[in-house]
Amino acid sequence: MAKAETGWNKGLKKRNGSDYYSYRFYIDGQLFTGSTEQRLHKDALKELERVKNLAKNQMLGTSIAEDTLPTVAKAVEIWKEDNAVPVKSEKHIRTFGNAAKWFVKVFGNKRLDLVTNDDVAKLVREYVTPYDANKKSAKVDKKTKKVVTPAPVMRTRTESGCNNILRYLSLLYSHFVDTKKWISKRPFDINFLSEQEKEIRYLTKEELPVFFAAIDKTGNLHQSVACRFMVYMGLRENEALAAKRAGFNLSEGIYTPPKTKGKEAKPLHLHKELLLWLKKLPENKSEYFMLNEETNLPHTEGFTKKAVERGAKAVGRKITPHDLRRTCATLLCKNKTNALVVQRIMRHKSLSTTRKYAALDITDEAAAIDSAFG
Repeated sequence: MAKAETGWNKGLKKRNGSDYYSYRFYIDGQLFTGSTEQRLHKDALKELERVKNLAKNQMLGTSIAEDTLPTVAKAVEIWKEDNAVPVKSEKHIRTFGNAAKWFVKVFGNKRLDLVTNDDVAKLVREYVTPYDANKKSAKVDKKTKKVVTPAPVMRTRTESGCNNILRYLSLLYSHFVDTKKWISKRPFDINFLSEQEKEIRYLTKEELPVFFAAIDKTGNLHQSVACRFMVYMGLRENEALAAKRAGFNLSEGIYTPPKTKGKEAKPLHLHKELLLWLKKLPENKSEYFMLNEETNLPHTEGFTKKAVERGAKAVGRKITPHDLRRTCATLLCKNKTNALVVQRIMRHKSLSTTRKYAALDITDEAAAIDSAFG
């Protein structure tokens, strides 16, 4: 007989190498496991309760009569209630709300199961139709006493923006099909629009010293290190801010990622500039490199925004924190690094993502990183 796992507290446990609590519980002999995506035990307990109720409803096949189904507008409000913080982040809920305004505007009064392909087509047409962005109203000229109507300022919305609206519409229906099981399927098809390829913004090798000098001038060590994590390791901002000491060997200049699918990951070479700044961080007993002194937790997303804006201004460019990750991929590719090597450094799931940045030849990661950034 297998031994029961130890270390669980009210159905919750932080597994090795994870910031988040995992859950584990049984209903009628069926095991349910997963991640709460919560760092704090009290928040994880709330999420566990939500998951348990959801599991019970799924096992009971809970549904409601067609004539009591909500309208799309009401369904949006239900989604917001079911996914309120801490289930989803404030940013996620806000973005969903902005997208939902469009489908509420077009077919908000329709019952959830009665929305058609024609309704969705109307939504797409309304979104992509050029509109007058001039909000000034007509006024009487004081000299001529004539009514002056301001000239229209026509704008168009992008296919990418329209596709985001459609993705959130799909997300809304997934909640009522898969989670709440109020309807059996989505009553319409979603056909995404073809998007124009966006220009990839990045810093050139020559711009990096000027960019970093502007950031370092304020003396905020955590911002300086986080930005170098993004440039030299291709980390996303949240990954850079929550970077852990585990796996980093500063004396040898390598980083070994956690196991992937049960296999040992190959060590990655650390660029000398990043090493230099990591060694400037004071020693602490935390598993993280950087902690917010007030919360004793990693800094939250947006911490580097103003620093990146200062650096961008110094080089005369518009750059966001995520563009620093793009800088890493682009400079590696411009240095003719093999696409598979770039994919491994960037941790892209699909090689097609890597190929957007280009792809050619050097197979040695250490040589690739040193050569790309100097």
